Parts: sequence; C-alpha cells; structure tokens
Amino acid sequence: MTIRTVKPAILMLMFMTLLFFLQNFTVKTVGEESTVTVHVQDTSGNPVSSIIDVVVVIINATGHEVAVGHVDSSGDFVTNLEPAKYVAIAVTAYGLQMVKGFQVPDTTYIVLTYGYVTVFVEYSDGVRVEGADVKVGEYLLGKTDSSGQVERLGVVPPGTHVAKAYYPAAVEFGSTFITVDDVGTGGATIVGSYPSPPSVPEFPFGLTIEIALIPVIFYVWWKRKQGALQ
Repeated sequence: MTIRTVKPAILMLMFMTLLFFLQNFTVKTVGEESTVTVHVQDTSGNPVSSIIDVVVVIINATGHEVAVGHVDSSGDFVTNLEPAKYVAIAVTAYGLQMVKGFQVPDTTYIVLTYGYVTVFVEYSDGVRVEGADVKVGEYLLGKTDSSGQVERLGVVPPGTHVAKAYYPAAVEFGSTFITVDDVGTGGATIVGSYPSPPSVPEFPFGLTIEIALIPVIFYVWWKRKQGALQ
C-alpha cells in the first residue's frame, strides 16, 4: 500500500477555506439584526405624535449615531439593530429629551414617556381667569382656556421654575414656583387680585360748590354782556 504525502500548499488551502467558513458563520450568528421599536407616549399612554413632533436618535456604546427618525402616527420609531448596548433619545420640537438605555436582543420595545405641565390662573376668590398668558421659566405655555387652565407637553425640562401669568395683556397678574419631575410633569396655580377701581378725586365741600357755580356765574356774565350790546 502506498501512502501519499499531502503537500503543504494543499494543507494551507484547506486551512484558509475552513477559516473563511468559520468567519462567515460567526458574522451571521453574532451580527443577526433584531427589529427594535421605540414608542413615545404621554403619561396617559397616548402617542405623542398626535400632539407634538418627536425625533428619536439611537446611539451605540461608542457614542455613534446608528439610527434617527421621526415617530409615526402610532408614536413609534422602528429600526433594525445588531446585538449590542444602545441608548434611545427622544427629542421634542422644544428640545426636551427623554433618554433610556437598552440592550439588543434582550430588549426590542422601548417606551419613553413625556409629561404635561399644567397651570391654573385664578383670582383670590377662586374665579378662574380666561385668556391669561402663562410662562414657566423662559418657556411659553400659551393662554388659559375658559376653565383658567393651560397645559403643554414636552416643553419644560425637569427642575424648579418660576411660573408667571400676564393678564390683561402684558400686565403681570401673579407668579408662583412650579416643580417639574423627570418625565416633564408639573402643576401649579397662580393666584392674583382683582384690579383696583380708578380713584375718584375728592374735593372739600366748599370747593365742590364753588366748582359747581362756575357755569352759573359764566352764564349770568354772558347774559349781561349780551344785554349791554343790545
């Protein structure tokens, strides 16, 4: 029986072929993408897309942006990601951000929630004020409705702010502090006073009589003058 010797060149070719197969097999297994959905809603579970425009940004562990886009009518942003750790960031048109980290494929559905800032404006006796302009810090919430309320979603960042109401027009009606939590929820009531009635000048009794007699004196003088001219 003859034993043939395998040439080193053939062995090298067989090794390179096996290595190429293993590399391709590893890439297909580790790099398999998963469909990931980022859902953005308000505190009541309503999709924010019906209220404000929101952009979702996905960043990987090295800080690179791997996906970006607007949420759809269902409040969802859908993309495909390879297994890894990521951070999802939702950004409103007012610049307020919500952030959540996640890992694929362990997590493929991420929920980010925005809260409302609600402010009531009323007089000291509890009567609500309609049409007052309300600002929280540097952020304009808008005008109060017929119930004296104004609320906005995804506008005011977390922290303690000064809320001010202006009514009528640019006249400051009142102010108070408001605390906004991590999801952007906060509430406060601004209480103001009724405007003071315009003051009526008071005259001494004698002076009032003298002022009242001025037209009478003038009339008598005028009649006499008319008679002198005739």
